[in-house]
Amino acid sequence: MLRNYIKIALRNLRRNRVFSLINIFGLSVGLAACLLIAAFVQDETHYDRFASRARDIYRVNLGVITATRADYPMVDIAVGPGMAAAYPEIETYTRLTQLGDNFVRYGTRQFKERKIVSVDSNFFGVFDLPFLAGDPHTALMQPNSLVITRAFAGKYFGTEGAIGKTIDFGSFGACKVTGVIDKIPDNAHFHFDAFLSWSTLHIRQYTWSNVGPYTYLLLRPHADAAALQARFPQLVQKYVVPEIAHDMGVPMAEAKKTGTGFIFSLTPLTDIHLHSDTKYEMEANGSSRYVFIFGALALFILLLACANFTNLSTASAAGRGKEVGIRKVMGSLKQQLITQFITESVLLTAFSMTIAFGLVLLLLPYFNEVAGKQISFWSFFSWPALAASLILTLVVGSAAGIYPAFVLSSFNVQLKISLVCSEIIFASPCATLSATGSPPASTSAVSPSAWP
Repeated sequence: MLRNYIKIALRNLRRNRVFSLINIFGLSVGLAACLLIAAFVQDETHYDRFASRARDIYRVNLGVITATRADYPMVDIAVGPGMAAAYPEIETYTRLTQLGDNFVRYGTRQFKERKIVSVDSNFFGVFDLPFLAGDPHTALMQPNSLVITRAFAGKYFGTEGAIGKTIDFGSFGACKVTGVIDKIPDNAHFHFDAFLSWSTLHIRQYTWSNVGPYTYLLLRPHADAAALQARFPQLVQKYVVPEIAHDMGVPMAEAKKTGTGFIFSLTPLTDIHLHSDTKYEMEANGSSRYVFIFGALALFILLLACANFTNLSTASAAGRGKEVGIRKVMGSLKQQLITQFITESVLLTAFSMTIAFGLVLLLLPYFNEVAGKQISFWSFFSWPALAASLILTLVVGSAAGIYPAFVLSSFNVQLKISLVCSEIIFASPCATLSATGSPPASTSAVSPSAWP
């Protein structure tokens, strides 16, 4: 039965080529716009998911309240180790600090590098980026150890193997390459080319009351982040207040009043890009408001395309009244007619979706340039994306075709039978004889015995 429906649908699409092309083109433009916006929304809402335990990673922020409130994504050097020692819910911590501009040289090749950071030795255990060479667990254990990206290695070493090479790292001296990663994923809130071991910095003073590195906590599974954050004021009173009293030379009572303006808080790693708006973010973040607006726009464009399809299909219904009448006379049920017309709608939507993918291929480079993204065309062919496209085709085809299907299948069959019979009678030679009383000019091929 389905094969017959598809066969009839293809026949009707060929018969009404102009109508089909207009409908397919209009719907394909709407679907292409919807696909591009959906890819943007998907990219924005899936930032920092590359870590296997991304949902257990939180960044520690510092809020300072004076006459106004200022929020920072960095805390002092001692905060990470102090929190991990104080609370068993914290499995480990890791820190990242930017090193600014440095001149890096290897042989005759020298470049000014900006994307250089120093990280704790367990950084690649928390953010488990796959290594192309080296051991992520030991690569940054020793001072002057260096993990670099594939692009960074190609810039200095060409096709040579990078592991074990020594590179002049500006003010940090000679550093040994101990690991190579591919690159930081595009949808991450930080992007760096070289990671220097934290022990290279030789930091000896551990304080609590200033801003310093970006600090991340890896909580144990099922730990309550909100309950943990509620206990942070204890650390402020224990560590921050004495530092304030010492640095400012004020009594502890006055330091306690000042200390109430220090607030440590947690931001989930997966919320940083869309929901964090602090000073000194490593990169410009997105906005959940814009994601909502673009998502609503995609839905509006899709509904508009469906409405256009429905209007065109309904407008063409009058031309198919005879077909409906004959099908009903031949015994077709209303449900079968509805299924037939919805099949045609879904088939037309499938053609539109195919053309929409072609439009996405053409428009994606310009879309990436405008949106500041690196969305790959092949991401539309992942299994989740293909499944979503299939579901979208079925839903749009069914939703856009259901109203025309009910309109067409509800035509008055008695009226259609009368019209059809009238056309048959008045088009026959016998009708001409009845009207004139004499045989028509073309009756030479008709037997006289057939006349009335």
